[in-house]
Amino acid sequence: MRRVLIAVTIAILGVSVKGATAQYGDLLVSDPDFCSCGFTWTQFAILRDGHLIDMGIPRAPTPLLREMVVDRDGFIYATDESLFTITKYTPSMQPLLTFNGFALGLAIDASGAIYGMGGGDVTKFDRSGNVLAKIAAPGGAMTGDLERDQCTLVYLDRANVLRRFNVCTNSVVGDPQENLSVFYFPMLRVSANGDIFFSSTDGVRRLSPNGQIRVYGPPSYNGAFALQGNMMWTTDAEDRLEQIDLTTGNVIAGPFGSGGAVFGLEVYGTPRAAVEAAPLPALSPWFLAALAAALIVVALRR
Repeated sequence: MRRVLIAVTIAILGVSVKGATAQYGDLLVSDPDFCSCGFTWTQFAILRDGHLIDMGIPRAPTPLLREMVVDRDGFIYATDESLFTITKYTPSMQPLLTFNGFALGLAIDASGAIYGMGGGDVTKFDRSGNVLAKIAAPGGAMTGDLERDQCTLVYLDRANVLRRFNVCTNSVVGDPQENLSVFYFPMLRVSANGDIFFSSTDGVRRLSPNGQIRVYGPPSYNGAFALQGNMMWTTDAEDRLEQIDLTTGNVIAGPFGSGGAVFGLEVYGTPRAAVEAAPLPALSPWFLAALAAALIVVALRR
């Protein structure tokens, strides 16, 4: 019995991975060559408790990760801004597979299906990269997200016109909306309450269901942002990370980093409007250490 418990203790404490591993609530930061955390031109970092942590992935020749989504098992999917591909990663950002498709924008539904958007048809994949459907969205979808009904895809087309398309019935929903001052390389997300956020020339715009628009600025270098409940992560005028309260519009955390170029942001484990279950929070090292100590004490007393 003692040997078994000690073996379990070693197994708990002895697991190691290259670089850091994303945990629930971390901010995933793509191409953070801006940061002053002891490394430069790295491909990926996470922001945790106000500290930028290197994921241990060299910048070159790895891709420029743009849009990201996280499935219910904690796997990360990201599009490559230079190759327009989708790659599936482990929580420690080790690549598992690359999908055979052309995509820049990315969305995920409650079943875990991935929607790739690259200016033409929307391609629906399963989590193993198999093509489930080709969806002919009018105007060609560049970036978008699903509403809570799991069927309505809200997207920006090649001309930066906001459109809605029902991917379940293959039908247009409502009228297109133009002249929204969309950023030249946009990103779009739908919040849990149905508000549409997209990167614009004056910051991140929030379009409510009643048509009201609110702007959170200033505009970022690459239009990247990430929603987290009633907060949003984006960058300031110098492209440093900051967190904004969506009610007051005030900056409540940051800035972090020293400025440069942020290509993509996503909060690890935060459910999207698609209401997908979040991955289980990672156990902290302190908890694991306490558990290991307790197991050793029990083993020695037997």
